[in-house]
Amino acid sequence: VIVEEMVRRLAFGLGNLVNILDPARVVLDRRLEGCGEAFLDQLRRNIRLHALSNIASDLVVCYGRLRAEAGVLGAALMVLDELFAIPDLKPPRFLVEPDAVDLPLR
Repeated sequence: VIVEEMVRRLAFGLGNLVNILDPARVVLDRRLEGCGEAFLDQLRRNIRLHALSNIASDLVVCYGRLRAEAGVLGAALMVLDELFAIPDLKPPRFLVEPDAVDLPLR
């Protein structure tokens, strides 16, 4: 009963995230692997109940395979994202602040 409730709540949250983010894959923490394949199958079914059918049809739900390296790889990825990010384009000042440009009257 406890596992079923946990699956139901986890699937509800993940289903909402799937609807918002439309990921190709949902990777669960490796420590949940102890729950077994039956837990994963039940979670997949419940996520498909909460997610939109066209989004969830190709969704892959699996356990993570990285161990202690996951945190280091995630931190490195954040650094790379920051270094190689495309800068935000800002509109010209005259579009944002109409008084910024003083045009002489003729």
